Amino acid sequence: MDTNQAASPLRRAISWRVIPLRPRHIAAAALSAALAFALVPLTTSATQADTTQSPTPTVQGNRLVDGDGTGIRLIGVNRSGAEYACAQGWGFFDGPVDATTLELIKSWGSNTVRVPMNETCWLGINGVSPQYSGQAYQTAISDFVDRINAAGMLAILDLHWNAPGTNIAYSQQVMADADHSPDFWASVAATFADNPSVAFDLYNEPHDISWNCWRDGCTTAEGWEAAGMQDLVNAVRGTGARNLLIASGLNWGGDLSEWVAHAPTDPLNNLAAGVHIYSFSECNTESCWDATIAEVAKTHPVVSTEIGEDTCTGDFTSEYMDWADRTGVGYTPWSWSTADCRSGPALLTNYDGTPTTYGAAVRDHMQNLSLNGGVYSFGPKAVSQWTSRSEMSASRKAHSGRRSLEVKTGIAPGQKARVSVADKATSLSAENGNRLAVWIRVSPDSPRNQWQGRLSMRDSNGTWVHGDETQLRRGTWTQVTFTPTGAQWDGNSGIKVRIRGEDRSLGLLKVQIDTLTQGW
Repeated sequence: MDTNQAASPLRRAISWRVIPLRPRHIAAAALSAALAFALVPLTTSATQADTTQSPTPTVQGNRLVDGDGTGIRLIGVNRSGAEYACAQGWGFFDGPVDATTLELIKSWGSNTVRVPMNETCWLGINGVSPQYSGQAYQTAISDFVDRINAAGMLAILDLHWNAPGTNIAYSQQVMADADHSPDFWASVAATFADNPSVAFDLYNEPHDISWNCWRDGCTTAEGWEAAGMQDLVNAVRGTGARNLLIASGLNWGGDLSEWVAHAPTDPLNNLAAGVHIYSFSECNTESCWDATIAEVAKTHPVVSTEIGEDTCTGDFTSEYMDWADRTGVGYTPWSWSTADCRSGPALLTNYDGTPTTYGAAVRDHMQNLSLNGGVYSFGPKAVSQWTSRSEMSASRKAHSGRRSLEVKTGIAPGQKARVSVADKATSLSAENGNRLAVWIRVSPDSPRNQWQGRLSMRDSNGTWVHGDETQLRRGTWTQVTFTPTGAQWDGNSGIKVRIRGEDRSLGLLKVQIDTLTQGW
C-alpha cells in the first residue's frame, strides 16, 4: 500500500493524502486490488499460539509445509514503518516493534509478520540519512527479524519502496528497478540465507506494466529499466539462499489472471503467489476470487500479503478471510498501525493492542484459527452440505463476525425438544488435530429449558460416537468440544451437532451454530 502514488484506475473512488515529512500515523502501503466448501485440510491455520518455534515453510505441490512436513498457512499482519521512516530521516520504524508488541501480534493468532522495507535505506545509497541507512538499517531489520522469530513467527521481508538511478526511495514504482533491486535482494538474501524462518516478498505491488515485463523486465514509460521477477529470483538464488519466495501479481498485486503462465522459474520450486485484496480492489467479489485466485491455488500456494477495507466495519475482510479459509489461502491484513481506520486501513486505535472495528474482526477471526487445523464457516454454500429435518439458513448474526448456520424447529406436544444437523460427507484426519470444537447459541426467544449441546463423529461402521454434553445458556455463545479416541478417527465419515432439552418445551427452538474447528 502506498499513499504517495498518483491515483490509478483502481483508486479513483478513494482520496489519498500525501505522507508528510514526519508522520505520526501513516498508511504507507500500496493500495491494492487485492472449491467447493469443505473442512479445510492441513493448509488452513496458523501454528498453535503457544509454540515458541517459528515456522520454516517450503512449497510442496500447491501448499506450504512446515519443517516437520505438516501443512501450514501463513496468517498474520503487516507491520508498516520500515519502508518510509528511514527515507524521511527520522527513524527505522513507526511505533513500537519490541517483544511486547510481537506478543500482542502473536496473541491475535498470527504466525507471520510482514515487514515492508526500503531499498535505498538497506543499501545505504543515494543520499539517504546514514543514521538510518546502510549497516544501521540492516542491523535494525535483522534485530526485528530475530524478535519475530523468537516470538514463534515467520518474517516476510517485502521490497516495498524503491527508486531507480540516484533517487531516494520515497515511494514504490511500477516495478522493481534494474539499477538497485537485484543488489537489494542479493544483499538481503545473503544476510538471511541461513534462516528458513524468513521469506522474501520480491516486489510489493507491480502495476501499469505488461506480464512479460513483470517476469522479464523492460524499459518503463518513465524511461528507466525495470527488473523482472526472474531477475529477482536469480538474485536471491545466486547467493545460495533457499528461503521461500513470494511473487505478487499485477494491478497493484490484485491480478493473478496470468500468474501461472508467466511465473518465473525457481530452480528450487520454492515460490508462492502473492495477492492483495481490498474492498476497493477491482477483484473484490467471490466470483473474481474463484475465477483467478482459486485457479492459481490449484497449482501453487497463495498468500494474500495485503488485505483490508475502507469501510472499517470488518464485513468485507471477514468475507474474504472466510473464503480464503475454505480455499487454503493465507493472509496478512494491512496494517498493525494506528493510522486512520478507513484510509489506512489500520488495525489499531492504540499500540496497546486496542483494535479498530475492522481490527477487531481480523483479531477475532484469526484467534479462532490459532489453535485449529481447520475451520468450517457456514456460508450459503455450506448449508446445502448439512442435513436436518429442521429449517436451515445462513445467518449474518454470528460468532466472531462470520456467517453462522441457523436452525429452527417447532416443538409441539409429543415432539422431542431437540435439533440436530449433520454433514455426512466430510471425513477428517487426526493429523489436523484430535480435538473438535463448535460454538452454539440458543436464541433468547427460544423456550426456557435446560439446553445441552454436543458434538458427534460417525465411525467406519456408521455408528455415531458422541462427545459429552455441555450446558447452554440462551442468548450466549458457548463452545462445545469433543476429543475422539484414536480408533474413532479411522474411516470416519461425518460430523454432527445436537442441541437437546427436556421434553416439556413448546414453541420455536432457534439455534445458531458457528466456527466448527479441528485442532489440538
